[in-house]
Amino acid sequence: MTTFTEYFQIHKNQAELDFVDIPVDSDIPLFIDPFAISQRPDNWSHNCHRTIVSFFQNLINCIRNDADSQAYQMLRFLKEPNETRFGFSRGRPQGAGVGSFQAAQILEALRASEAFRTGFLNSLGECELMIVGVGRDKISDLTTNLIRFHLANYTLSGVCQASCRLN
Repeated sequence: MTTFTEYFQIHKNQAELDFVDIPVDSDIPLFIDPFAISQRPDNWSHNCHRTIVSFFQNLINCIRNDADSQAYQMLRFLKEPNETRFGFSRGRPQGAGVGSFQAAQILEALRASEAFRTGFLNSLGECELMIVGVGRDKISDLTTNLIRFHLANYTLSGVCQASCRLN
């Protein structure tokens, strides 16, 4: 199993890295936790948290305004992000993400949530997403999709810093 650092010949161990040294050809059973992001004090995490809450607030607004088809479409784009290599796939990552059945389950769970009743969402925990088949892997995939922009910028900032040190 070749890791990212081995593949790119970065001579550092995990303790010296500010990212997870993922295998390049398979998943690793790690997950991104939106609650953990919401508890971190740094600006990057605050920005990620705002993005996550904003997405779910928009979902709540769609449901409250009887725009279920728009809410459903928002959920359907949340495919498994294979580039992170987080999850349970064996061999080449190939997860399915949120399917039509699970999108409907999520919408129903949101409809029954405190956030739906009040119309306002402060944290993802208020959505009460206790849905059979939607566990930490699926929540991680969903979260990764929502914060992909922030993850890409974080990666680019690290690449730029490394490039500046090499020049």
